[in-house]
Amino acid sequence: MKSMLTTSAYALGILALLTALFGVAMPALGLKTGSERVTVTPSVPDIYEEVSFESEGLMLEGWWFQAENPRA
Repeated sequence: MKSMLTTSAYALGILALLTALFGVAMPALGLKTGSERVTVTPSVPDIYEEVSFESEGLMLEGWWFQAENPRA
């Protein structure tokens, strides 16, 4: 009976550790949310084109980089 309780305690401990690792530590260690604004213009102006268009009342702006080997 004690062995079964010990095994259950270890299993719960491992589950708690994995939950903490993947639920808290991984996002904190570098999973990017994309909420940071890009404020620097690319340094080589010949390889991009500034584009903007409106979608659902929101103006979207960015850079278009032509692909070297475009694929469908």
